[in-house]
Amino acid sequence: MAIIPAERALCNKMVYDFDGSISPAQAAKGGIRDKANQAQALLNNLTSSSQSAIDTAISDLRSQVDLVIPTDTLNDMRQLKAFIEQCEYLSGLSPIAAMLGALDAIYNKINSFLDNIGASVPEFDISKILSIINDLLGARGPNISDLLKNLDKLLNCIALYCGGEYPAQLSSMTAALGQTYSDLNITSNPADPNYGLFDVTKLYDNAGLSPTQKLQIDLTTATADGEKDRAEATIASAIDIYKENLLWAPIPIN
Repeated sequence: MAIIPAERALCNKMVYDFDGSISPAQAAKGGIRDKANQAQALLNNLTSSSQSAIDTAISDLRSQVDLVIPTDTLNDMRQLKAFIEQCEYLSGLSPIAAMLGALDAIYNKINSFLDNIGASVPEFDISKILSIINDLLGARGPNISDLLKNLDKLLNCIALYCGGEYPAQLSSMTAALGQTYSDLNITSNPADPNYGLFDVTKLYDNAGLSPTQKLQIDLTTATADGEKDRAEATIASAIDIYKENLLWAPIPIN
């Protein structure tokens, strides 16, 4: 069925949007490949730790992270506000901006903790790298996974609703998107439960890991990711408390 001019204008827009939208993913190839190669080298030479050593390391990591994330209490928010007001360097900085700005420093601290723990429990060395890859693909980075999924939707729209007027462009864009999924080692099948995620199983299989080793790396990576998530959630909660109680000073009643 032929499309009307208004529809054709939107189809042209989608074709035009594709190149700009895929650029961040293509730009990320080098960085993600480097991290994947680092993880693969460590996996290939992994000397596994005992489960008890891993469990102890997880507990240690959480204790260390406790020391660098703010507590989301009203008293702490009052102290933070007073600290910013008294410190000349920080004077004028919004406490909300200060807390959001602290997240990158907290992530760096978590990565440093993972380095220290990884010296004796090597699974955490691997998990630090895999967690950084997850950051790049997710909301802590340029959100490459969602970007690629949106491009899948774009191509589906062109294929289904643009009247078959763009066969050459559709073929070229489909090939480019498929190559990008492959280059980034991201699962491209929408029916796969791991759609849009880094295919760490491929690295595991290349290294010949046992099922137990795979589970241990999955556990330590989930722990690394989870501590970053916990930091974000605590910051968000602290900001909500600040907004509800301290954002506007009370107006004195005469």
